[in-house]
Amino acid sequence: MARSRGGDKEESAEKYLGLLKLVQILSFLVVFVAGIIIGLSTSSHMHQYFTSQAVLLSSTTHFAAAPVTADLESNCNIVQQQKQKPSCDQADWGLSFGKFIHPTESNATHGMSDSELFWRASMVPFKNGYPFKRTPKVAFMFLTRGPLPMLPLWERFFRGHDKYYSIYVHALPGYKLIVSQDSPFYERQIPSQKVGWGTVEMADAEKRLLANALLDFSNERFVLLSESCIPVYNFPIVYKYLTRSAYSFVESYDDPSRYGRGRYSRRMRPEIMLFQWRKGSQWFEVQRKVAVYIVSETKYLSLFRRYCKPACYPDEHYIPTYLNIFHGSLNSNRSVTWVDWSMGGPHPATFGPENITEGFVQVHHEITPGRVLSPVSKYDGPTYDFKVIMNQDKDTKNWVFTAFQEEIVVGYLPSELLPFLKDGAELIAWGGVARSGSNGVTPPMGSGFQPVGPYRRYDRAAYFKFINYYDENYIKQVPSFSDSQERVDSSNCFALLSSNTESRRESFLFGGPGGRCGNIPP
Repeated sequence: MARSRGGDKEESAEKYLGLLKLVQILSFLVVFVAGIIIGLSTSSHMHQYFTSQAVLLSSTTHFAAAPVTADLESNCNIVQQQKQKPSCDQADWGLSFGKFIHPTESNATHGMSDSELFWRASMVPFKNGYPFKRTPKVAFMFLTRGPLPMLPLWERFFRGHDKYYSIYVHALPGYKLIVSQDSPFYERQIPSQKVGWGTVEMADAEKRLLANALLDFSNERFVLLSESCIPVYNFPIVYKYLTRSAYSFVESYDDPSRYGRGRYSRRMRPEIMLFQWRKGSQWFEVQRKVAVYIVSETKYLSLFRRYCKPACYPDEHYIPTYLNIFHGSLNSNRSVTWVDWSMGGPHPATFGPENITEGFVQVHHEITPGRVLSPVSKYDGPTYDFKVIMNQDKDTKNWVFTAFQEEIVVGYLPSELLPFLKDGAELIAWGGVARSGSNGVTPPMGSGFQPVGPYRRYDRAAYFKFINYYDENYIKQVPSFSDSQERVDSSNCFALLSSNTESRRESFLFGGPGGRCGNIPP
């Protein structure tokens, strides 16, 4: 029995060894087959890799044989890796550096949506300085419904100053501004959207104009204008005034009336509180930094879009309020444009022939032709003197009219309209003029009393005193009565009395009641 059990153990051990060898053989075969598969795969990739390297090495060796230079054209050829390719100036790479800094210099059109445009315009270089010679320009942005009736005047204003301005026109969709190719307005119309009066679309259009102007890195100042705006100074004066200013010109003030605070919506809280609410003219001028802030802003415009409904007028509140909250230190809180709201109503006054003369250009905001200056002298009572100066500017040759002791500039006579006065005047006159109406009646002159008898007093008759003039060397001179002539066209209605006292040297009184004075020559 013992022997039999030992034989069974030996037989079991032999079977175990046989199975172990079979497992080893199968494992070896699996590893061998896997190795073949991996080897074939690796061989294929290695072949492609070395082939690729060989082509690249061949190409690199080919160009390395040529002289190495640092100019743009040879770099362009290396990138192209082909013979006889055009230079970089000729090749179309999509956007050159010039196109990047002046993308709309020749044509203001593009294919960007508003969101794409605002994103592109909000880009600000952090590196100080510019890698090109930059001449600051003023961007004139016209927000118009269609035609520009003042176009000839603006074309004359821009003439000869091409390097210092750029123009952008936002008109209603479908309108095409037709001008000659030599006009500064040629192809300056930007892609536009519908704009409704008194709606937030006005603010959208303003931002659209700013964004288009920001694409040109040379634009430093940005002026928003309408089709009714006209310049009252020449281009050099406007350019110097704006580019030398450290502030923007956005009218922003607190109006406690229903036309100001009365338009505020409490649903704008807490982002906009009532004490932060501001009002101002739609027509503004801003520096580049402020223009970027306005274009990049979305949060507060969305509040105005939801809660500033008619009659809230977002164009009068959005930018003034936003700048007041965040960038008040950059703003002068006043505008460089002037609009006459004295007539009342939702629209400003329109200037007509009675306000605009062929020769006189008004520049003062309040002193208009035909306006009565105050305080007004009273007959046989208090009298008030006004200093009046009419002199020729040394540089522009315009004849400038100033008034009051502060010598406030009221307006001027353009030198272009007075070529015979370009070298000064040979004759100077002081006095009054009254013209007869169609009924033959002449209005009063001065105080309405002739300076005769009891009216030979400065508190009863109108007068001029302290008369003087400037000679060709701009030196003040006092006229002599011996070199002067007195002229009264209708002695039965008017009179003139010379006075040469120590207190009122070179003075005279004049005037009269008017009436049926006969045919008074012009």
